Amino acid sequence: MNSITHERKASLLLKLIGDAFYELQDFDTTNVAINDVTLTNDGSYAKVYVTFFKDKERYLEKVTKMTPFIRSVVARN
Repeated sequence: MNSITHERKASLLLKLIGDAFYELQDFDTTNVAINDVTLTNDGSYAKVYVTFFKDKERYLEKVTKMTPFIRSVVARN
């Protein structure tokens, strides 16, 4: 796969996931930072690197519960 196209897909996915966090109503986005998105060569899997600034266990639990919603927002766009 073309490396430029691959990087564009990764950066677009990073933006879409960030936008999905802002659509969450009961989620405080000021304590979460999305650092990087790594795609596999075929683009079928993505690994998202996230940093939590406060109360890591609670925010990790919330992000895990909200994963289906985040996937649906990314899939819509």
